[in-house]
Amino acid sequence: MLKPVLLRCLVIVLPLLLSACDSGKAPTQSWENAVKGAYSAALSQDGQRSVIGSITHGGSLWTTSKGERLFNWNHKKGEYSNIIAAGFSPDGRFALTADHQTMVLWDATTGQSLTFWTAPTK
Repeated sequence: MLKPVLLRCLVIVLPLLLSACDSGKAPTQSWENAVKGAYSAALSQDGQRSVIGSITHGGSLWTTSKGERLFNWNHKKGEYSNIIAAGFSPDGRFALTADHQTMVLWDATTGQSLTFWTAPTK
């Protein structure tokens, strides 16, 4: 059984700790980039763009200021890729997406794929 002093401390401190998690302010903006969920996501260092690996539409590059999809980035034409990892170069000029077998380097300005690497299947 807890000692009375410890119990009193818990009664006082626990509500304070729980209330510290909520700033009370709602976000000023929000966009839903992956309606059914995402396998991965990455934010550019300047916070202006994001790469999302969506469960339903594969990979895509988004603006964070307007919530607009700029490019669809899938590894095979006509198929949605399961993008399980994504990232940006420090300067934000390039992005990398990866599924279970392939990595693709993208030009984040033009949306064009620059090169890809694939792992052998066995």
